[in-house]
Amino acid sequence: MGRFTRRALVVAILAAILTLGSDDARAQSTPVTTESAAGARVERLLTALGVPGPLRRLRVQGDGSLRPDGTVRHWEVSVLSGGNGELYEASLTADGGRTEIHRYGADHGLFLEWTPKPADARQQERARALLAAVGTREPTRTEYVSRTHRGDVAAFFPILRHGHPFIAGTRYGYRFVFDAGTGEFFRFAAVEAPPPVAAAPPGKPKVDRAAALAVLKRVFDAELRPAAMSDAAVVGVSYAVRGEPSLGFFHREGMDAPLLVWEIRYTLLRATRRGVSGGGGTPLVVDATTGLPVPPTVPRK
Repeated sequence: MGRFTRRALVVAILAAILTLGSDDARAQSTPVTTESAAGARVERLLTALGVPGPLRRLRVQGDGSLRPDGTVRHWEVSVLSGGNGELYEASLTADGGRTEIHRYGADHGLFLEWTPKPADARQQERARALLAAVGTREPTRTEYVSRTHRGDVAAFFPILRHGHPFIAGTRYGYRFVFDAGTGEFFRFAAVEAPPPVAAAPPGKPKVDRAAALAVLKRVFDAELRPAAMSDAAVVGVSYAVRGEPSLGFFHREGMDAPLLVWEIRYTLLRATRRGVSGGGGTPLVVDATTGLPVPPTVPRK
């Protein structure tokens, strides 16, 4: 296949416009309660993502896990494209909150936080066209559109509330991986229906960026450094903040409501007689109202 063209992008956007009138064609968190609805959802998304037809469902079934009321919790769907001969596998929750589709046999990572090379303008345009094609009405922003170490393009568009993404816990949003040259879709994942946040915008956080960084320093001095120095081979420990602290919402199962938090990514550096080694642990999450670390207090080492 040749490189994707502007005409192909226009066709994808027009397809998105034509499908916006159907709830099933959008990657919205509409419940999927039957085999027919699950198959139709996947086929419509594949069409929107540019997979050529005709499409034939080979398998639609529950994965064996059931809700307390006895209904299916997750659907598994297999669809064969008559246009390119490829098989596509999909998994979606019955509540419509999570959807993942990938081309069978395409070993392309999806949840990549590290990407070495920014995408060019045409690849960024292709990523935005794919987002438009799935037809979400959620407010989003571009977190990254980047080349991966494999040479593909990975893109992530987080869902926003009051202009802030969900930056810790569950990352609500839309992820894509596609071919850097042809624009062919490889993988798509959506995590939707974030929990309600306060009706009013949070305004300026009580804990600012500098105060959040001071929390990391306290956690490092009180817990991270002593834990690392307990290794007899380690002669010194320091840390380096990676990028800028991010302000957004945090939510995980069991919480009453999302918290406005700072997320701080860092690298812990351990010095031994052989040299210095470092690695990124779980980011520190700091409550932007109280200034307290969100449990667990000590990030993974």
